[in-house]
Amino acid sequence: MSWVVRIAGDKSGGNTRRFYRVLIRKADERFDRHLARLAKQGAC
Repeated sequence: MSWVVRIAGDKSGGNTRRFYRVLIRKADERFDRHLARLAKQGAC
C-alpha cells in the first residue's frame, strides 16, 4: 500500500532546507493522525 501526502507552502525568500524539513514534519504528523483515525474506525 502506498500513500501520498501533499503539502504546499511558499518557500520564496526562505531557507529551502528548513522549508522541506518543516513540511516533512507536518506531513508525518498529519499522516499519523490519519492512521489513528483509521485505526479508531477499524479500517486499518
